Amino acid sequence: QNIVAIPQGMQGAMLALPQVPGGPFNFAAAPPLPAAGTVLLWTGGATHSAVVTGADAVTGYNQVAQFAVGGNVGYTTAPAANIIPGQNLCQQILAADIVNTAGLVF
Repeated sequence: QNIVAIPQGMQGAMLALPQVPGGPFNFAAAPPLPAAGTVLLWTGGATHSAVVTGADAVTGYNQVAQFAVGGNVGYTTAPAANIIPGQNLCQQILAADIVNTAGLVF
């Protein structure tokens, strides 16, 4: 509810959040995944965000542009190895930054 009310709309707000310094996360070169709770943000091609939910788990909705999830366009969890070629690079956003931004709305 708070995230929907963030100024700039949900996508604009996600794109405006600070990204973890040090450049993008690279699935091809940097296992393991970042810490659980980290939000991954793809800005090339289809803009997409998903959450690291475990040591080898990325969870989100409509991940078919980033992960081989069998055509499932709903809620899915995929291992890092299921990344689609060409989608290896993504930015990282700390979950705390999203919560803090959403909390500022009300």
